[in-house]
Amino acid sequence: MYVEFFGQPGSGKSTLHSRAIEFESYYGGVDEDAVNRMFVNYAPIYLKIIYKLVPDKGRTKIDKIIERQFRHKMFVEFSNTYPEFIEILYKLQYNEMYDPSSMFSRCKRTAERFQLSKITSRENEILFLDDVFFQNLFAIMLRDAGTEFPISEFINSVPTPDLLIHVDAPPQLCLNRQFDRNRVTVRKPFLRDNLLENQIVARKISQNLACEANKYTNVLTIKNTGTINSAVNLIQNKIDNIETMEV
Repeated sequence: MYVEFFGQPGSGKSTLHSRAIEFESYYGGVDEDAVNRMFVNYAPIYLKIIYKLVPDKGRTKIDKIIERQFRHKMFVEFSNTYPEFIEILYKLQYNEMYDPSSMFSRCKRTAERFQLSKITSRENEILFLDDVFFQNLFAIMLRDAGTEFPISEFINSVPTPDLLIHVDAPPQLCLNRQFDRNRVTVRKPFLRDNLLENQIVARKISQNLACEANKYTNVLTIKNTGTINSAVNLIQNKIDNIETMEV
């Protein structure tokens, strides 16, 4: 099973995702230990020994170097499975939205991260990913200035999650969370000067995307205003229901 998270800035999706993958059966891919798993499976023995001798603090840099080495291989594998995604990247590169090249790079990077996470997941694990394809699509819709980017083509060109978790929260609460973490979205040409108005627009876009996603897969919208544990319980119950239906 493959589960994907998306939501507006400040909704708490990444915090919720981090808590969820603390469960042994929920695998966070690159956000967990995908790079290490890849290294253990494919690296020469002498490099594995050196890697084990490196302190934990030093491994973060080494992980990034290793990940870069595998990126091209991961993208080729992903493209072979989802060839339509190449056309989407082409349309992104030449779209009239704000900063299309950054969205091109972001989506390409997501494909690499997904493939690395997928091939390192184990049979008894549920793949739990944050900030991947539907989050990319949300970012595209936020930047889209009436160019009518082909949303359905994008969705059909990437892996469909068995469960899409849409994390939602009131705009002011989302903004407060961003201020508390010093992570308020910087002003960009496609955003308004009023931060609360931006948050309202972002919420509407995420809600519309969740409605559109309902045509393709199971969608669980979590009103993230309570405790993290209660939100995680909702996710667990939904997964149990899906697995029961599949049986």
